[in-house]
Amino acid sequence: MKIYLFTFSYPFGDGEQFVHNEVNFFAAQGVRLTIIPFKTTSKIRKLPKQVCLDLSMSEALLVSSESKGYPLFFSLKSIIKSLIQNPLNGISALRDNIGFAHHGRIIRDWAKRNLKGDEVLYTYWFERITFGLATYLDSRNAQVLITRAHAYDIYEDQRKHSYIPFRAFTLRKLSAVFCVSSQGQRYIVEKYGFEKKVFKSFLGTTDHGVSKGINDGVLRLVSCSRIVPLKRVHLIAESIKQFSHDHPNLTLEWYHFGDGKLRKNIESMVDRVPKNLKVYLKGIVSNDWLLNFYHDHYVSLFVNLSSSEGLPVSIMEAMSFGIPVVATEVGGVAEIVDSESGILLSVNPAIEEIKRSFTFILAEKKLRAGARSKWNKEFVDTRNYASFYQKVKEISQ
Repeated sequence: MKIYLFTFSYPFGDGEQFVHNEVNFFAAQGVRLTIIPFKTTSKIRKLPKQVCLDLSMSEALLVSSESKGYPLFFSLKSIIKSLIQNPLNGISALRDNIGFAHHGRIIRDWAKRNLKGDEVLYTYWFERITFGLATYLDSRNAQVLITRAHAYDIYEDQRKHSYIPFRAFTLRKLSAVFCVSSQGQRYIVEKYGFEKKVFKSFLGTTDHGVSKGINDGVLRLVSCSRIVPLKRVHLIAESIKQFSHDHPNLTLEWYHFGDGKLRKNIESMVDRVPKNLKVYLKGIVSNDWLLNFYHDHYVSLFVNLSSSEGLPVSIMEAMSFGIPVVATEVGGVAEIVDSESGILLSVNPAIEEIKRSFTFILAEKKLRAGARSKWNKEFVDTRNYASFYQKVKEISQ
């Protein structure tokens, strides 16, 4: 099987770390895999030697972005069609429409020049690349086009203008949509239909064993995300500060992995904290570094207070080491965090609710085994990717 995997930037940069496990799985199956990123950066990660990297699409997109003037004229037909078919909400929605139509046209033209017709086209995000390939297939014989769908590329009500351009058209042209959560699958089916081509397909993480760290009496809380409004890292910071103030006899450490535009805000928040609390804003680290940290340290709990999620791989990774989780009940989070593995909070939790969850989890030692067990039942990468691969083969026949 020949698969063309379209990513946002992987293997470039630091994002999309969870793509790597899937790439390794495909390579082990002998799949002829070519990765085609939307954009590139100077930093590149090592790929399995049998995996190909094609930069021709990102180069075509870069040339277009550097041209003088925004090429609105060439995308006008698609934009007008979408404006007629879909209600829009403000200037930002119109800009999104223009961006989709513009990038879609470039990707369509790239596909005409570069695709032979025998590839399985697999987009990792249900976004602009998917739309562009759908327009390519609009006037051609059937070719397999599949996509994964996560969170921001599913939940229209979570976007600034509650709208994703060309959604119904793209769904019609897709062979299958693989949602990373049951909740995402239900959302698409209830809103658009297409029940027979929308599936649940959990992602997964590799088994690195349980944590070998010794409980030294330090309460280590870990969070891992971009520092952007959606992730509400400021709420984590304030909750931990107040919790440490309420429990002066405890020794606490908070580690946050990830970076973003609100980092300076968080740095200001933790400039002064109670003496029994140490804060480590670690920024972006490699996935291997993070996994080694979980393996070598006794982490008391993992915290995720996002206002929207798909089904976070960051939670899967923590739970695989036997780390219980406190998380808001958004997106598909309830499909991994339950009473056996942690605590689900309300969508917009108050500080007092969050602090109570810390107290409960730190007292319930059995949750460590429960977290590991839940991960082992549902989120082992090799098992989940084998199921996904089998479904792709069936669709391709």
